[in-house]
Amino acid sequence: MPARRKSTPFTARGTKRTIQSLAIPGLCVILTLMAFPAPAACIEKEKLMAAFAKAVSDHHRMQSDQLAAVLRGDDGFPFEAEIAAAALARQQAKYAVLAHRETHGC
Repeated sequence: MPARRKSTPFTARGTKRTIQSLAIPGLCVILTLMAFPAPAACIEKEKLMAAFAKAVSDHHRMQSDQLAAVLRGDDGFPFEAEIAAAALARQQAKYAVLAHRETHGC
């Protein structure tokens, strides 16, 4: 005989959770499982991650432009200062994300 499942939604402290009870015929055991919703996203973390993604993208774009200029035969490395600035911005964004993780825990 298959197990019977019963789901009961309830709200506690503003979050909706679902309790599932599993009753197995012939056994005196009833298992209760609680499904918790995923925690709300940290807005600050999302902003920091977006800034980091943009900084990495900008750095990569500058390196690609530099490579294209070298392959075209342009004299010197015309994007060296911009690449250095983009690398610094990428590094600062990375450490901002790491600092947020350390202090906020997310």
